[in-house]
Amino acid sequence: MTQAIGNLKAYLSGPWAFLRHLDDRRLMQPGSIVGWAAFDPDGAGLVYREQGRLWFGGAQGEATRCYLYRFTEPEQAAAEVAFEDGRLFHRLCLSDGRCSVEHRCNDDRYRGTFEALGANTLRVCWQAEGPCKDYRLTTDYLRYAAPAQHRERAVAHAA
Repeated sequence: MTQAIGNLKAYLSGPWAFLRHLDDRRLMQPGSIVGWAAFDPDGAGLVYREQGRLWFGGAQGEATRCYLYRFTEPEQAAAEVAFEDGRLFHRLCLSDGRCSVEHRCNDDRYRGTFEALGANTLRVCWQAEGPCKDYRLTTDYLRYAAPAQHRERAVAHAA
């Protein structure tokens, strides 16, 4: 069951632990990433950074990602999500507890679903299809209350 989120900025802010499952139908290989993410203040917005340990096929390594969240409404109920270089990715609003988004990258199409499953739980699913992509990502986030130095140790321990 989803939870309506009135102030998206307040909901997202802070550290989160995550587990991401990857299903690459083109390569017929599953994978996973375990790690931590943080939504930190950045002017009037938030910067999202994640770091994790990736297992895919027989390989493993470090995975990182960064997005920018810009809040355009005074009540901060919605955000424009951009790539690190500032290009628009999608709009996000969880006022109903759920949001579906779409993004095109050349001939590939990305469809995402965000669900606020509680005050401390978020699920994000992405499906990518096209001539270069055919995969599904499911990420479960859980608010993380430990200090930052423990996050790095948790990621290292998972390796």
